[in-house]
Amino acid sequence: MNKIMGLNKKLLSQYSTPRLKVYTVNQTAVCKHHISFVGGGHGKVYSFIPDGEIWIAENLSPIERKYFIYHELYEHRKMSAGLSYEVAHEMANKVESKARNSPESTLDSLIKLEMERNNEFISERSHFNGTINLHKGSGLHHSHKRKIVEKDRDKVLIMVYAK
Repeated sequence: MNKIMGLNKKLLSQYSTPRLKVYTVNQTAVCKHHISFVGGGHGKVYSFIPDGEIWIAENLSPIERKYFIYHELYEHRKMSAGLSYEVAHEMANKVESKARNSPESTLDSLIKLEMERNNEFISERSHFNGTINLHKGSGLHHSHKRKIVEKDRDKVLIMVYAK
């Protein structure tokens, strides 16, 4: 990727975890090279953003910045679990909409929770070897393909489909 001139990338340590960093960036500089970047994004959507990073436009008001951070954290986790951008984005839009109708203290709690979920998910995902034990009588066969579509703290949702 070509270096984006005038990016002005700054770490937001209060919203970053050891495995996922959140930065503010100059949206105008990004849009000169990547017109589709609006407000925020992450490496699961934009190839010019390094994996493990979320970029948020620096020109947003403090409250708008929080909404974008929440949206991008949520979307990042869902896409890390295997959901498509379209599905993860629609889900993120719904939770963001609910957050916009809640007190700011609730938004702060939601962001903190999403930071923890992302960090745990990335950590657990790096240790998951992809082996799934199929039990006799489950109706599943070893020839069925399996894909993890969501992995939260207490559950793993697996989509199973025939070859």
